[in-house]
Amino acid sequence: MTLSACIGSAVKSVADCPNRVKFEPPDGRVIHGLGQYVPFFYTEEENWKYVNEYREATGKTPLVYAVYVFLDPEADEYKQPNISEILNSSGTDYILNIGIILKSMHSLKNGKNDVASDKILKGDWDFRIVELAGIIKNIGQPVYLRPGFEFGSENSGFHSDPNLKPEEFKAIWSKLFNIFKENGTNNVAWVWNTVNPFVFDYMQWYPGDAYVDWWGINYFTLEQMKSSDHFLINAKKHNKPVMVCESSPIHNDGSANFKNWNDWYKPLFDKIAAYTQIKGFIYISDPWEKPGFWHDWADSRINNHSTDPEVRKNYMIEINGKQYIHLDEYLKDETIIMAGQS
Repeated sequence: MTLSACIGSAVKSVADCPNRVKFEPPDGRVIHGLGQYVPFFYTEEENWKYVNEYREATGKTPLVYAVYVFLDPEADEYKQPNISEILNSSGTDYILNIGIILKSMHSLKNGKNDVASDKILKGDWDFRIVELAGIIKNIGQPVYLRPGFEFGSENSGFHSDPNLKPEEFKAIWSKLFNIFKENGTNNVAWVWNTVNPFVFDYMQWYPGDAYVDWWGINYFTLEQMKSSDHFLINAKKHNKPVMVCESSPIHNDGSANFKNWNDWYKPLFDKIAAYTQIKGFIYISDPWEKPGFWHDWADSRINNHSTDPEVRKNYMIEINGKQYIHLDEYLKDETIIMAGQS
């Protein structure tokens, strides 16, 4: 099969296009994603309100939607999302990007950041992993999975537990990977996602090429974009596509300040254009207003009444570019991301 045949409906399996990994679009194409579904922060009504406003503002429906689940059984009392119902409640066949939270609810209640490595590795939560694998398998469509997202020592990420060792993280990753495999849950692309990789030796945390499909990076500041080149170049050396799993302008009044177009938005889109290995990005259109969590972060909604009109206009022009894959294109031809891979 010729390289050109790796684009579109001619693709039937990964064997047709050996240089592309699981659920990877063709070169020159970028998956358009949106976040984020967090029922433990926002009401169901608020979650879908932000989504619908974004769709109206951009005129596009993203292909990927980001959600988060806890492994800890105690999380059920904190509005643990039922991911099998998310697609039904949205009324839209999004492809889900699922961040798996490895933290202990007990530690979170006490203001700590502990990853429950002992419980996970001892097998105490195996039944939860099996349950999650079964739910995802039954979804019956591609899923991007981010276990322990924003990992790393001396990092500001969500899973930056200073007591978590790289070996423990890799062992947790392997455990999840193997349980999913044993369960026959093959509709998953494994996304190894960090933030601020320039502040620690991120390769110590790498489970290995056989356990990872995509590399993931998060961009909230210009510094993070400027400092991520080594990570992007290294991903290409490993023949892995990159997904910007979370992106949002959290400083300088966010989407309300036109200055941020040149200080954040344009650098983000320039980065995507310059590094062709970036094949997906998720914008978090979020007010970040939940008290006690991100109270000092700026509203990033592209559709908010206070959004600078030029920012909204420029964003709409960008996201309507032919490089971006939206839901409507995928529904016409699912092989655009090689959805038939096993």
